[in-house]
Amino acid sequence: MTNRKAPLNAAQRAVLKWVQDGCAAGVYEDWAHRLVARALHNRGLLIVKGHGPSWTATITTEGTHYLATDTYSPPDEPHSSSHADSKESKKIPKTPLPSPRQDSRPGPGEAAMKPPRKPVSRKTGPVDQLMRSLQDADDHRVLAPADHAAKYRQLAATAKRFGRVPAGNRLGFEYCRQDSKYRLAITLGPLPGWQTTQLTRTMSEAPTDPSDVVLEIMELEDFPVQGAQRNRAFHLLDALVRGARATGMAVSLQTERHTRGYAGRSSHANEIRFAVDRDEAWLRFTQATLRVPHEPTERELKQARQGYMFPDFDEVPDEHLGIVLAGAGGRFWADSWKDTDDHRLEDDLVEILEEIRLRHGSLAMQRAAAEERQRQAELQRAERARQQAAAEERAAIAHREHLIDEEARDQARRWTEASQLRAYAAEVRQHASSLAAERRAHALYWADRVTKVADVMDPFPDRAVRPDALGKPTASELQAFMNQ
Repeated sequence: MTNRKAPLNAAQRAVLKWVQDGCAAGVYEDWAHRLVARALHNRGLLIVKGHGPSWTATITTEGTHYLATDTYSPPDEPHSSSHADSKESKKIPKTPLPSPRQDSRPGPGEAAMKPPRKPVSRKTGPVDQLMRSLQDADDHRVLAPADHAAKYRQLAATAKRFGRVPAGNRLGFEYCRQDSKYRLAITLGPLPGWQTTQLTRTMSEAPTDPSDVVLEIMELEDFPVQGAQRNRAFHLLDALVRGARATGMAVSLQTERHTRGYAGRSSHANEIRFAVDRDEAWLRFTQATLRVPHEPTERELKQARQGYMFPDFDEVPDEHLGIVLAGAGGRFWADSWKDTDDHRLEDDLVEILEEIRLRHGSLAMQRAAAEERQRQAELQRAERARQQAAAEERAAIAHREHLIDEEARDQARRWTEASQLRAYAAEVRQHASSLAAERRAHALYWADRVTKVADVMDPFPDRAVRPDALGKPTASELQAFMNQ
């Protein structure tokens, strides 16, 4: 039987709080929290129904009382929504007492066979892990890989949606460079001062001390916001200008901007230009025009009786404003923000400026990646040039050695041929001694001629040397010796 008076441990209280907050997704990844919820159901703190995908849990009045006071309600206090109390109100049939012959004591080993109950442990979800890491860090800042931005953006959105971010604080994102690599910095910190002070003024009145950019905007006749929301737009813009300049951005009014895309050339007028280093973003307000049924005046009704017509609808400016952000760098949070019935643009101003900085960070990462690719390409070109020069040097050496070897073979061939010619001349002279005078003279002349040819051909001894002046080979001559 559950001890209803036992205080809840940390895991049980966390599950009770989780149910009170709406059972946010992504907090628990297994089924252990459902076992804890069932135990709280037995104590009357929760009402648990269904199983699997149809599993639901709702907090009772008793559970709300426990979270507020860390104590149970007095026994005599009624709780109509307590499931456990309704069970106790039912009549439970009495169990007949055992007869004297019946032994109700557990048999030997029966108690040992019953396994002890394991304590329920709560597994920390990714949202809680992120918030705990931020709270435990000395500067309330953690770094994540830049390519995991989508994951942490989703975690931050979940933490904000389910109230995991402490009141008066927000999760800030920024790309930063560390050890030649870009990282995503996530910071838990208070809202900036300009967000909390600039927007406390009366929005229906024009700003009393506007910035230079807002002052220029106020003098424009074709500002896109009209009607009662015009002064509010000036206040929003003034807060954005002051917040941007506080973080080092340059802000100015750009009266005209031309863009070219797939749909052709387009023009934009009277936008606010935000610049971070070399990167730019352009912001403009949007306001829809509504058609509302026309309320005729007395004069119009009188004229209608005379046959005149009055319009069925009037066009009035919408009370909901929008902000559109244009520029390169991709989208992190959004590229447009709008008023809704339960949300105002005042809550988006910090996110808008953060979007501009994140786009600047994205462009900086792209430039760094392009510079790294260019550096790698230059290194590869230099390496290829070095390899080419080394190959040409080896080819030049091989070509030189080839010429020397060819010269050696040529000298040996000429020496051999010269020796053969001299031997032939000696044989001619020997044969001439046996000839008559006239024929002997012709034979000796021929022997002398052959000897002169041999002397011209023979490189030995004066010309039997290694050649030195070989000259620089041409590219075509080197080609045969490349890659050897």
